[in-house]
Amino acid sequence: MSEESRLVVDAIRRSSPTSRRPDLRVWSFPDEKHPGVQMEASLLRVATQPGTDPAAQPWSFAIDARRGNGPFLEILYAYFVGAEARTGQGEIAINFDSSRALQINGPTDPTGVMMIHYDLGAAARTLRIELGATGLGLSQFSYFFSGNPDGSGHFDYLFPDAQGNRFSLQTAFTSTGVGKAHMSVRTLAGVTGTLDECWDATSCLTYVLDPLSITPICQALPVPIGLCPVQGSLSACPNVP
Repeated sequence: MSEESRLVVDAIRRSSPTSRRPDLRVWSFPDEKHPGVQMEASLLRVATQPGTDPAAQPWSFAIDARRGNGPFLEILYAYFVGAEARTGQGEIAINFDSSRALQINGPTDPTGVMMIHYDLGAAARTLRIELGATGLGLSQFSYFFSGNPDGSGHFDYLFPDAQGNRFSLQTAFTSTGVGKAHMSVRTLAGVTGTLDECWDATSCLTYVLDPLSITPICQALPVPIGLCPVQGSLSACPNVP
């Protein structure tokens, strides 16, 4: 979704605006997919010192919408630095509640506001996504990725599964694809524990330590709970960045 948002930003910047002011361009157009909805996009060039490198130029971008003569609601807001959003850095906020209020949301859209932070200009490219929160103060969904030029990197997740278990996951992998993960879990019943896994270049598990038998491979084995690891050894786990 972050890539789609950046492409929208760049596409509108290349189009002709319907109104112009100093450092501000505004596009107004009907939503072809939703009759009766008017869209308005605005792009502001944030003031900088004269002679600022275009690669360091900050921009502010927003998409608002309204139905009929109702008030405009903010659908998307972005602040980014760089000559193009796809190669710079910045943040994007997508308000799904506004889309739902205007009845232009997708059938599987979540609620709340999704925050996307990205940096595509550094050697290690990073992307972070945060969505919503539960009554316990935990993020409904959290994702972080960092990728290095050699193909190595790591992922961090915070997410629930279909059974209501909540996972906090940290993974790292090398340029060949081998990697390992450490997970903390709180089950629907309130039981807490940790899981550790390693895998090879073909994504096959080489080590699993799952005392709660949360992972499907442990659930399928005819062993008592608490007797997983099921294969390999800790010494088989790779050194990761």
